[in-house]
Amino acid sequence: MSYRILTQPIADRELPEFAGVELVKKPLQPYVINNFDQDIGNWEAADNSQTVFLNEQDSFNGAGSLQVSFHSLASLWRGATLNLKEPLDVSNTPYLNLALKVPDMDKALTYQAKVKVYSGGGNVAEGYFDIEHNSDWNNIALNLNNWDGLDSLDRIKVWVRSSTLNNWDGSVLIDEISFARKVVPQGGKTNIGIDIDGFQSSIQNGDSIEIIVSNNDSAELKGNVIIEKSDFITFDEDELKVHGISPGESKVFTLTVDEVNLPEDNLKMVFKYRSSVKEKVLHTQRD
Repeated sequence: MSYRILTQPIADRELPEFAGVELVKKPLQPYVINNFDQDIGNWEAADNSQTVFLNEQDSFNGAGSLQVSFHSLASLWRGATLNLKEPLDVSNTPYLNLALKVPDMDKALTYQAKVKVYSGGGNVAEGYFDIEHNSDWNNIALNLNNWDGLDSLDRIKVWVRSSTLNNWDGSVLIDEISFARKVVPQGGKTNIGIDIDGFQSSIQNGDSIEIIVSNNDSAELKGNVIIEKSDFITFDEDELKVHGISPGESKVFTLTVDEVNLPEDNLKMVFKYRSSVKEKVLHTQRD
């Protein structure tokens, strides 16, 4: 197995600054921006979205949520934006909390969310979160402790995208948007991104598979990612040494296929890091 490190460009006023996204149980003493119990406030459809409206049937908490509907190329970012009437000083409450849900996900695809905040024209911070297929509502917090725009935040954006080149006719639900001084974390859960570089149209013994591990959290990764044993495929390694990957950094691991016996349906890989489990489709049988 070999590997290489991918890093983000050096921070620049023209480029968004990375901010870690944490999985949380709840914010402590939150300052609520929108809970969508009665209306959607000043939220608007952004970029490749068509409509936003109040969903009174499905919410993380309370009586409603913001539903963003779209029909556009799946790989493009789409979502909703809030332009604040007056800049907000959140210096003492640097965690931006929200709940997010993508209904009716395709298990063969990957889904990702991006949360972005603005201060003035060029001071921007953003963080990423991979949405699991078996997830319902995801309670997350953008950690803005190291961002210098906290004293004049004037815009929030929440986006999602998927991994296919087809059109995505769907929606994302957003709820309980607030700022907090501190959050209660989900024990053992880490916002780690795992992707297979390129869809595998065919797999044979001796082939190389590239796995990209991204630290989208706000703390350095510790230990290893375990590759769960499979009845259908084995590799030259059964773990990925991710210890030391910093927030905002990615590492590419190259695995060699020892033996493969394709199943009748999807060939999956399952990765475990602490209490986080990631399932990825490596190959799909086509008719």
